[in-house]
Amino acid sequence: MLESRLRIQSKNEDKPDLSVQNLLSCNFYCEGCEGGDSSLVAKFVSEFDIYPESCYEYTATDGACENLCDTSKVKERYSVSDWYYIGGHYGSSTEAEMMKELRARGPFVVSIEPPQDIFVYESGIYETIYDDELNADPT
Repeated sequence: MLESRLRIQSKNEDKPDLSVQNLLSCNFYCEGCEGGDSSLVAKFVSEFDIYPESCYEYTATDGACENLCDTSKVKERYSVSDWYYIGGHYGSSTEAEMMKELRARGPFVVSIEPPQDIFVYESGIYETIYDDELNADPT
C-alpha cells in the first residue's frame, strides 16, 4: 500500500521496493508473522524509517531486527508524516469514504471481522451459515 501511494504521490517517479522483513522483524508494535494491527504498522512507519528490500531481504520468518543493513549508508529511506483511520476511528468508515480516499490518495489497508464460520470455509464463494441474529453472537 505504501509503495503504491508513494508512486502515485511522485507521479511514478519514485518506485520504491520496501522491505517487508524490516516491518516483520523490527516493528515492536506488531506480532511479526503472527499478524497484528495494520494501524500499528502505520504508527511504526510514522516514528521510524522503513528501508528498501535490498537493506533487509524477505525471509518469511520472524526474527530479531539484526540483519538490517548499515542504515547510515542507505540513501533511500521512507516514513509517513501522518496516518489516520478513514472515518475518524476504527470501524467507522463508510463505502463512500473509502472510495473517496482511494481516488484521492490511492490504496489503503483494510481489516475485516468475519463471522466464526470463516474458519471452516473451504472453497468457492463464501457465504455465512449464520443468520444475522446468530452472526452477532455465534456462541
